[in-house]
Amino acid sequence: MSRHGWSIWILAASMLPVGTLRAAEQKSEIIVEVKYVLLAHDVAEQLKQMRLLGGSKRGKDIVYLSDREMRLFMEVLQNDVRSNVLQAPKLTMLDGQSGEIEALDEQTITRGAMVVQTEHGIVLTSHQETVPVGTKLHLRSNISADRRSVRVELNTQITNLDESQPDSFTIQISDKNANGKAGTILEMKRPRIVKMSAENTMDIVDGKTAVLPAGMKLCQVSETVCPEWVKEIPLLRNLFCTTETHPEVHHLFVTVTPRIVAPKEKEEKRTQKESAKKLSTRPDCCDYRTPIYPPVSQCEKIDCGGEPARSRVLRAMGPPVTVPGLLETSRDDIRIVAERTVSKLDLPRFYPLVGLAQFHHSRWKCTVSYTETVRGSYPIAFRWTRPMIHVVYLNADHLHSVPSDTEPKK
Repeated sequence: MSRHGWSIWILAASMLPVGTLRAAEQKSEIIVEVKYVLLAHDVAEQLKQMRLLGGSKRGKDIVYLSDREMRLFMEVLQNDVRSNVLQAPKLTMLDGQSGEIEALDEQTITRGAMVVQTEHGIVLTSHQETVPVGTKLHLRSNISADRRSVRVELNTQITNLDESQPDSFTIQISDKNANGKAGTILEMKRPRIVKMSAENTMDIVDGKTAVLPAGMKLCQVSETVCPEWVKEIPLLRNLFCTTETHPEVHHLFVTVTPRIVAPKEKEEKRTQKESAKKLSTRPDCCDYRTPIYPPVSQCEKIDCGGEPARSRVLRAMGPPVTVPGLLETSRDDIRIVAERTVSKLDLPRFYPLVGLAQFHHSRWKCTVSYTETVRGSYPIAFRWTRPMIHVVYLNADHLHSVPSDTEPKK
């Protein structure tokens, strides 16, 4: 390259903004979460009425759900024992990069047989075929120019062997004999190969979930039938109840949730803002320290010992009761009303390491009202919601500095 060519390239690069050069050097990352959901027909109809599910045609009627709607979607599944959810590992990829996940197992099945006449007699030769059974997933994601949505190209396929309704075929080993009787006929059965797939290109808003249908499957469902008067008696239930098996149509849906990972610079800025916010709301180590404020005369312009911080009130309540794997408790719609019950200012006196100051006795009564939600999964899935009121008393005592010309208390 000539000297003029190098100079033109350097001049063009210098005219680009710094952010463009940084974006060219560092691509954004995307985390894509994929789940496979198998639903019974009645559960799918219930979700359609709640507008949380589309149709059952492959590649059509895609529904986009927010985090709150996705939480309701999963709660409906937890209340039904026939529903199954398979979550694939999360894929972290760069903008424009492709990723694949394969969980396949090769199984050998008999597709046919052939009768061969030899010197030693009739030999039956089977024709076997190796079938890959499992899940195969291919993804490609691209971030939009405004960084608000992600274009996801999805291609997935699930292959299973259905042994509940096998295909049968017959093989005639010998013709009619001399007496006119029918020859030997051998009947063989082979499992049916069921393939369900989904292939589509979707523009999904960052953080939202796309739900698209992938096909239908006929499953054998076992149901326990009991008389009404026996259902509540545990011992007699085993004697009078019977188990019936019947076919039922199940629908397969695929959920895709892309999330854009913020660049390192934005992460650093966000962590700085969060740390500043934590300092302003007093971390745990400062809850029992006595702060020092300016003189009382200057507190009209400066906030000196106002209402307790929201984080301090919540910490004083303690964490909700949670048993991993069995019980989970959450608090929503939290409202705090603070009322000062004690406010007394002592005379100036000398405090070690502080100097001349006034001690201000301050006590607050904080009434916290919230909605408590208890979720459990054992022995059965349940959800319990109730309104709660919790009263917390906090001491917010502090010191006010006093000018040096003031006489201390004797």
